[in-house]
Amino acid sequence: MAEIDQKTNYPEILPRISLAGDSTTAEPFENQGLTKDLSPPWYGVAFFWASMALLFLGFVLNGLASYGLLVFVIPVFYGTHEAIHDTLVPRRGVLARGRSIHNTLALVLGCAIQGMNGYVARPAHAAHHSFGRSARGYSPDRVDAPECLSTRFVYYLRLFGVNAVAVQSLGFALLVFQTRQLPIRFPVEERIRTPYLFAAQLLVMVVVGLMIYLGGLTKLLFYELFFCAVWGLLQNVAHYGLKGIDKPTEVFCARSYNVGFVARLITFGTLHHLSHHVLPNIPSTYFVDKSLRYQVQKKLGCGFVVKDGIWSYLVDILRQFKGPLTKDQLSTCWLSSDGGEAGGDLLFKQNNKKSCREDKSNMFF
Repeated sequence: MAEIDQKTNYPEILPRISLAGDSTTAEPFENQGLTKDLSPPWYGVAFFWASMALLFLGFVLNGLASYGLLVFVIPVFYGTHEAIHDTLVPRRGVLARGRSIHNTLALVLGCAIQGMNGYVARPAHAAHHSFGRSARGYSPDRVDAPECLSTRFVYYLRLFGVNAVAVQSLGFALLVFQTRQLPIRFPVEERIRTPYLFAAQLLVMVVVGLMIYLGGLTKLLFYELFFCAVWGLLQNVAHYGLKGIDKPTEVFCARSYNVGFVARLITFGTLHHLSHHVLPNIPSTYFVDKSLRYQVQKKLGCGFVVKDGIWSYLVDILRQFKGPLTKDQLSTCWLSSDGGEAGGDLLFKQNNKKSCREDKSNMFF
């Protein structure tokens, strides 16, 4: 395969995302009609609330079997991510009535059961979209100096979700301190400290208190450790070991996985992660559509790799345990240089070597 031209002039397509916590109206491209036309599916929000109920039921019930219900934090985690982008609740139909309030409730309650304040999590996530891997703190796998014991230790702490604890703690800290008074720089602005933030943090305390009352401290500790691992491993996998070749691709670089309906339902389609970064206001479930991903390719200005099947995703999760990487070890394997202008079917190159089919009739996961 030919080398990717390092001097290619890619379009300036950095998303414009508010850090104020009141909006995620990021439309990096001129075509805003896509956002209006593509309504999130009704079964997504239904599955989100069912997962929330089953997760909470895990604290209500006793016995070892109840711990198994805590796994529903995974779809809650992904569904809340869609609520952050306002792509969870349908824009048409019966469920569209009062969708702004519905989406806010999903965001605030979804974050609360994760121990987080929705009005903190949203701007923090917006910073990830605005700066990508070019900002410190959003690339736990990348180290400036050769790997040593201390960098490996810090990497594994972050891989298993210590940053989730930081976001959880930030909600409590902002009850007392201004952001400029905090010892650690967070991507939130001063005006984030609104009555909405205080009300959401009160909800976090109520939810956590209920979880302790119903399930006890031992179950809450187990849940916290499991959630932090989910938060770290599943967020980092799409970006691990990758780099861009200029400013826009450094922001957007991510892996994409074409998976079956069940895995797509559980993850709300966000395994098409590069497409999600390029078009963050499109419901992620639609990126299974090859024609939409081709639009992403044209907007990005270059081709990208889509891996096939859930096993590729699971293997990449395990690959993160290799440890941190130096700048020279980062890869552009997510890019494809064939037909990067207007033509060419680039969407289903696996490992830059062989093509894989988009739709498999037996693809369940």
